[in-house]
Formats: sequence, structure tokens, C-alpha cells
Amino acid sequence: LTNCIVWGNAGRTFSGPGIKYIGYSDIEGGFTGEGNIDANPILEVNYMLTAPSPCIDTGIFTDVLYDCIGNTRPYGGGVDLGAYEFVPEPCYLLFIIYNLLFIKYWRKFN
Repeated sequence: LTNCIVWGNAGRTFSGPGIKYIGYSDIEGGFTGEGNIDANPILEVNYMLTAPSPCIDTGIFTDVLYDCIGNTRPYGGGVDLGAYEFVPEPCYLLFIIYNLLFIKYWRKFN
């Protein structure tokens, strides 16, 4: 497992001869391995990461160029853990642009 999130799977363990490598993953309860974390991934209902997630930019590049819905990987400062790269909603950018334009024109006419 690399760049994975394993959270909310009570009673499951990773052991046995089939386990080769687990690293750069978010494993509930912790797991020894390079880059692994044990932190609530803070997911949306559809399993996408949200802005405060500790899984953003904490993965490692593995030659996977796109997430499962086609977003470029990595997006931003590094590879995200899980199936989806965190890509901020475009509405944030539109909100900022709208406010900048509104303030500019409001000042001009007032």
C-alpha cells in the first residue's frame, strides 16, 4: 500500500506473508513504515479530502499521473493520500475575483 487511506475499518489488521510494503499512507491505529501517519483524514461523504486534511501533500510520487476522476497528480505541493487529489473548488477563486471587482467599482462610485 502506498498513498492510501485505511480508516474506519475496525478489527482489521495488516499481517501475513502477502504484506510487502505499507508506506506513505494514513493508517488508523498507526503502522510502522516510512511516511505513514495516524490522523483523521477529514473526508467528505464521497471520500474526497477537505481543506484541513492531514493527507494533503503528504504522499510520495509513484508514476501515477491522475487520480481516479482525472485530476492531475500531484496537484499543488505534493501527492495527496487516497484516491482523489485535493483540488480547491473554483468557486473560491470566483468569490475572490467578484469581491475585488465589487470593491474597485464601489469605491469608484462612492
